[in-house]
Amino acid sequence: MALPDVAKRQAFVRHYVVSGNATRAAIAAGCSPKLASVTASRWLTEWRRIGPAAESRLTCISVT
Repeated sequence: MALPDVAKRQAFVRHYVVSGNATRAAIAAGCSPKLASVTASRWLTEWRRIGPAAESRLTCISVT
């Protein structure tokens, strides 16, 4: 069964944290080996752009 995109991204993050290798994490999350490096790069770029903003919102929420 193919994972939905959100589930794949969550699996990617879990594997990336453990391995530190984005391409291998993308493959482990269910991405095609042919597209894994491109997908991993895209997901890491999105995470780096969105991650700090999400983290600051969580900090604001937890402080109040």
